[in-house]
Amino acid sequence: MKKIGIVLIILILGVLIYSTFFYKLYTENIKIYGNTPYLQDVLNQPKKVALWQVPFNVMDSTQVRYTNNDSVYTIDRKNSLKILPVNTLSYIYNIKIDNREKEFIYTIFKDSPSVYSITLGYKNNLIGELFNNNTLVNNAKESLKNLEDLFIDTKKMYGYTITMAMVEDTSCLYKSATVANTNKKVAINNMYTELEMCAKKLNASYNGTKMYYQQPYGNDSTTVYLGIVINNANTTYYMQDGISMKHMPYKKNLIMGYYQGAFNEMQKCFLAMLEFKTNNQLVSMALPFAKFTTNGINFDENQIIQCNLYYPIF
Repeated sequence: MKKIGIVLIILILGVLIYSTFFYKLYTENIKIYGNTPYLQDVLNQPKKVALWQVPFNVMDSTQVRYTNNDSVYTIDRKNSLKILPVNTLSYIYNIKIDNREKEFIYTIFKDSPSVYSITLGYKNNLIGELFNNNTLVNNAKESLKNLEDLFIDTKKMYGYTITMAMVEDTSCLYKSATVANTNKKVAINNMYTELEMCAKKLNASYNGTKMYYQQPYGNDSTTVYLGIVINNANTTYYMQDGISMKHMPYKKNLIMGYYQGAFNEMQKCFLAMLEFKTNNQLVSMALPFAKFTTNGINFDENQIIQCNLYYPIF
C-alpha cells in the first residue's frame, strides 16, 4: 500500500508539473465570407485591428495611437500591439497589457472561393487552458469572436449600416448635366422641375421619389445625375430635351446604405458602399444613387439629411 501511495504521489506531481510548466500550441478558428486582400487589411492594418482586438476595441479614439503602420498602443503606453507579418497570410501579434506580454498568430486559410477560415494560435499550459486564468489568452479568444462579429456589423466595419435590398421602383425619368458649383442648387431644382413636367406630359404617375448622384468635374463644376420615379407611363421609351426613360429589372439586387449627415458629405457613404462591394466581390451594373422620398431636401450643401443610398449590382 505504501508503494502504491508513493506511485500515486509521483503521478500527481508529474501531472501538476506537466500542467504547469509544459506549454503546447492551442488553436481556435472562425469562418467568414470575403476575399484575400480584404482579410489581409483587417489583420494587418493597425486601425482595422483596433476595431476588434481587446482592449483597443472599446477605447475612445483619443486614447489610442498608431505608429510605423504596424503598431497600436494606448497613450499611457500600458497597452500595445505590434504586428509582425510571417508571410502574406499569417501575422504574429506581440501584445503587451500592463506588465504582461505574449505572442499570438493569426493565419488566413481559403476554404472555398469566397469562404475563409481565420485561425488563432497561441501557447498555453494545461491549467491555463482548463481554468481560463490567462488574461491575455482570454482577450485573444474574445478578440477572435469580435473579429467574426465585425464582418456582420457593417456600421462598425464601414462606418455606415449597409445591407442588401432589391429593386422595387423599376422606371424613372432621367437627366444629367455638368453644372457650375456656384449654381448647383438652382440647376438641380430646375432639372427636377423639367423632369416633373415631362412626367405630366407622358401622363406618367410621379410618386414623389427623387434619385440623385453626383461626381466632381474639374475644380469648379459637378456632374449631376437626376431621376424621378414614375409609374404607369404610356410608353416604355422616351428621349427628348436631354431627358430619357430608364428601367431597372424588378427584384434586381441592390446594396443599400443608410445615410444621415450633411448633404455635401454623402459621398463618404457611397465610398463605404464601394468598399463593401469590393470586399464582397460584387459587380456593379449601374451608377449608385440616393433616393429622396421627401420634398424637404433643398440641396443646400450643409443641410442635414436622412436617406437611403443604393448601388445596383448583378
